[in-house]
Amino acid sequence: QYTGTTNAAGEFSINVIQTARTYNATVSAYGYGDATDADISFDTDVDKDFTLEVSVTVTAAGWATITTPATYAVSFDEKTEVYIATANNDESITLKKISDAPAMTPVVIHASEGSYTMTKIENATSIVTDNILQSSDGTQVGDGNGNYYVLGMQNAGVGFGPLANGVTLAKGKAYLVPTSPSGFLTFVIGDEDETTTINAVDAAGMDDDTPVYNLAGQKVGKDYKGVVIVNGRKVVRK
Repeated sequence: QYTGTTNAAGEFSINVIQTARTYNATVSAYGYGDATDADISFDTDVDKDFTLEVSVTVTAAGWATITTPATYAVSFDEKTEVYIATANNDESITLKKISDAPAMTPVVIHASEGSYTMTKIENATSIVTDNILQSSDGTQVGDGNGNYYVLGMQNAGVGFGPLANGVTLAKGKAYLVPTSPSGFLTFVIGDEDETTTINAVDAAGMDDDTPVYNLAGQKVGKDYKGVVIVNGRKVVRK
């Protein structure tokens, strides 16, 4: 077995001794789906190129955080709602929905349970200065004082709460250093003048004739999942 780490350009050279054998190659990086190739022969010098796709796994809770790749911007499909955080107080965190994100941007994702691949794009509107989320480098450890706030749920509300004492936040996850730590901070979507709490409730029980809209103001059907507007308020339909 041959292993190694690429240089900054993504290049790695292997000097294979047993050239009569064939090999399977796997390339991996945090935040990306693995790329593999099988039965590679090294009878002669071989150059192999691998393309890694960035992906995120959303659990049954319907929420996740991730930092976009270090080298390129990404966009997200219509089934995935993606947010940055723009402000916080002692009760809530204000979210702003985005459709694409520059490299190295920590974001909050809402989607149905599953794995989602992000699409590489050449350019993205810079939003880094608006975003108060930070990206974990794997050294953030809960200290019992609420210095690091991370994604969670409490009383059916979605938001950020203190990282548990002694727990290390995984590399690439998003976290927040709150302005005034005071317990669990729920998510709201909107600007400073008009924000609405996101409640983790299922809207399936509503009257079938009740109009439902997505955050773009488009009317959607009863099978639509995600954050929707019902009777003037935002709810999460699972």
